[in-house]
Amino acid sequence: MKKILISLIVIFILFLASIPANGAAAIEWHSYDEGMKLAASEGRIAMVYFHSNSCYWCTQMNSKTFVDPDVIGLTRNFVCIEVQGNRSLISEYHVTGYPTTIFLDSDGNELLRLPGYRDAPTFKSYLKAILEGHPPPATNNAPDFGISLLLLIIAGLWLYLR
Repeated sequence: MKKILISLIVIFILFLASIPANGAAAIEWHSYDEGMKLAASEGRIAMVYFHSNSCYWCTQMNSKTFVDPDVIGLTRNFVCIEVQGNRSLISEYHVTGYPTTIFLDSDGNELLRLPGYRDAPTFKSYLKAILEGHPPPATNNAPDFGISLLLLIIAGLWLYLR
């Protein structure tokens, strides 16, 4: 009897130790259609996360940013939507790279677009600012080589064909 009681106490302690301090275990992700309906019906902001399994920075967001207890706690105020591989939504929202996180009001109007990776402290500051009603302008620290590369290719072709 004593062994059973000790075993139960050990199991109970292990169970309690596995629960995060702030009660946040993981972000609750929804599909796009389900999430947008939920955001509209509850009047909440939607956080739409576009990502790919083959994207390095997406795996960093998933393994570092979205597991942070403070980030998880703050996302409880949003309807979190995960989009992966849906070409029509990628086109509709003009997503040009992964990861991209877009915040939408309950009517579907874009509040803020965050292209690229954000570490937990930075992402947390964006979440807090949105909840306070004054989202900061998005910054993209990654250089945008799209137009420069296109101009370089055109100049190279022009010189080659000349």
